[in-house]
Amino acid sequence: MKRALAAVLIVALGAWSRAQNGDVKDEAQPPLPEAWRKPPPALLSPDEARAAFVVDAGLRVELVAAEPLVKSPVCAAFDERGRLYVCEMTSYMRDVDGRDEARADGVVALLEDVDGDGRMDRRSEFLAGLVLPRAVAPTRGGVLVIAPPELLFARDTDGDGRADDVRVLERGLQGITSPEHAINGLHYALDNWFWCANAPVRYRWNGEQLERGRTAGGGQWGISEDARGRLYFNDNSNPLRCDLYPSHWAVRNASLGVAPGMNVSIAKGARPRPPHTTPGVNRGYRAGLLVDARLNEFTGACAPLVYEGDALAPRYRGSAFVAEPCGNLVHRFELSKDANGRPLASTAAPDGAFLSSPDERFRPVHLFEGPDGALYVADMARGVIQHRLFVTSWLRAQVEERKLEAPTDRGRIWRVTSGERKARTAPLADASWTELGEALDAPSRWTRKTAQRLFVEGAALAPGVIDRAAFDVLREQARGAATELGRLHALWALDGLGHAEPDLARRLWWSERGSDPVNGARLMERALREGGTERLEWWMTRARFAPAEQKRAALLALGSSPGGAAALHASFEFLDAFGDDDVLRGQLLSSLGGSELELVAALFAQESRERDDRALLAAAGGCVVREARAQRIAALLELTAQFASARDAEALARGMLDACSRRADGSRRALVLEREPRGFTGFARAADAPSSVHELLQLLVWPGKPGAEASVPRELTAEERALAERGRALYEQTCSSCHQLNGRGDAGLAPPLRDSPWVLGDPDVFVRVVLHGLRGPLTLGDTTWDGEMPAHELSDEDLAGLGTYLRREWGHDAAPLTAEFVRELRARHAQRRAAWSVQELRPTK
Repeated sequence: MKRALAAVLIVALGAWSRAQNGDVKDEAQPPLPEAWRKPPPALLSPDEARAAFVVDAGLRVELVAAEPLVKSPVCAAFDERGRLYVCEMTSYMRDVDGRDEARADGVVALLEDVDGDGRMDRRSEFLAGLVLPRAVAPTRGGVLVIAPPELLFARDTDGDGRADDVRVLERGLQGITSPEHAINGLHYALDNWFWCANAPVRYRWNGEQLERGRTAGGGQWGISEDARGRLYFNDNSNPLRCDLYPSHWAVRNASLGVAPGMNVSIAKGARPRPPHTTPGVNRGYRAGLLVDARLNEFTGACAPLVYEGDALAPRYRGSAFVAEPCGNLVHRFELSKDANGRPLASTAAPDGAFLSSPDERFRPVHLFEGPDGALYVADMARGVIQHRLFVTSWLRAQVEERKLEAPTDRGRIWRVTSGERKARTAPLADASWTELGEALDAPSRWTRKTAQRLFVEGAALAPGVIDRAAFDVLREQARGAATELGRLHALWALDGLGHAEPDLARRLWWSERGSDPVNGARLMERALREGGTERLEWWMTRARFAPAEQKRAALLALGSSPGGAAALHASFEFLDAFGDDDVLRGQLLSSLGGSELELVAALFAQESRERDDRALLAAAGGCVVREARAQRIAALLELTAQFASARDAEALARGMLDACSRRADGSRRALVLEREPRGFTGFARAADAPSSVHELLQLLVWPGKPGAEASVPRELTAEERALAERGRALYEQTCSSCHQLNGRGDAGLAPPLRDSPWVLGDPDVFVRVVLHGLRGPLTLGDTTWDGEMPAHELSDEDLAGLGTYLRREWGHDAAPLTAEFVRELRARHAQRRAAWSVQELRPTK
């Protein structure tokens, strides 16, 4: 929801900004107090900038690279050879108005330390001619790069430092209009997926193709994980957030949406404490944002890093570091857990200011680890960091007065390490399988994860065929690595190669040797899919006697099983233990997606049920309505009439009402059924029926219901039904990968088709979009898509069938299409070659 609201804010502020010469005037903006004024800051050389740093005692800051070797760095990553890939946003905010920001002069630079002294001394422009590149991740001997609007895979095959093999893997990504609010990250995580921030997506290799997966999509800029794989992210005002459990489990049930427990703020009340004054903060006039001219609230928090290196003192391991470029500092949090095992973050003593500088051009925007186990900082090294869409007059005046616009061609990469350690490299590119197996036990996470990635990427000889030597090393490490983390990385490497180790996964989930319940449950997923109901029952039998933490993790894996009666039966074990926990309730519904009706039936069939299941029933009823299958809605109403108490019926009806789609005026749309649900009318009209049940009855329509004739769409003819079935097959084969089987779309890829005016409005608009494509940006509700839908080569009959299916599916009641109508439109626009723009079509409902 926050990301959707941000999209609306972007549009609104963008229009205001253009109208007001770049200034956002959303509230009264007093002048800067005289006592807070500062002279123009001096331009510091790299050595002067290093000397200005204030860092924790016992640590030192070293220069890794500076201009002209690097310019405007926004993120960076080391590959297995110790080379550093850096995304350079050279066109970002070259002046306070952000002029010419979309020009294609961005670069992915490749930096190398040739003489081994810890400083980069060779630069190659690995990829050039990019627009605002924003993420880079080494993989398969090359890198993945997000350079909007494209996701690229690039390799250098001749060793000259420049990419000569570049593939476009995906199009339509955002990040040009509003660089602050678009997909980024590409963080290679413990589970072998590349996870993204600010978009609900993750990627992994599947053969030669990059597979796309759904997530809850938290964060704004930057994403990290702890040693066990829990992901952390943030937004500008909330310095640290996380998911309480892996978010791909929270989005399995499309009818539920995103289950509770995602994007949870864990650093509430935290405040930055820069030791220097920072008046040049956007909206610094707001009460409490600045105190004594110093930043007092996070306003530019980004780039979280949960540090798991070994070049800092042991007390820093597991700390969460957050960049705050508006305060010219890096803030440190210590992580702990509450009584329920959920993460908490508290500012490290004395004030969290781990690294800071009075240099107003110190702009840390990305934190990362390196082969030497040190903490690295990408410093954009410029005066203006706020994007033009949000610049206030308060900030503009200071930028102009203190001459902060220039220069914009500088950049620094810094290393933070302990005083007694020297920079070192740990190249793994040419390591043997045995050496890579030993690296899985390394004290530095960068080494462990790089070794894991090299196993996954290099040991697969063909689909389902693993290099025998690599396989033997991994199985040996999974059983007998010197460290628990080494065993964990080996298990995930095997999983990445398509091999399940159910016995080891079960021990990881719960054993006397030590346990990691969530990773154990995640690693059981493959075994559950392959083992069927028998393996599920075997595991759930053990879960019945397990501690609470293991029960919670087992619940998450339910959705990976074949399901059926065994999964439903297992769910009652968890209800008795966690029925009053909304996060656990959400996990249950997510794991049983598509079986909510059966869950309600099983609940009503329970003898002497004493639990208060109202919240669960309301959520399940809402899921059945959002599923939009008329027969299942009718079946739920019949169950309610026959078995529900007044209290349970009220909860079910309330959940169903809340799930009904609404018209533009806010009124609920009718629920269209194929027949009258048996017994429900009399039940709802009874004197003691809850008001919500009576309200639900008024919303129902079916053929023959008095007064509902106008709300019931006419039945399709046999020919139209055949067309619709043809369209259903086409949609499932071609369209659902982007728009999803349930028609709800994908916030990071394609808009919803359910209740969409582009589907249900003028059929002329729908046909033209399919024939020629549509060019964004497109806004529906609170979300904006800025990609392009390609044209589709369909026959007249196929296009008519697709339109008829979409206009009658999911409770839609629009008129069907005919092949003749499509044929006429095709002929009328035969000369059209380019995609339509949103402005050209503008559908109405």
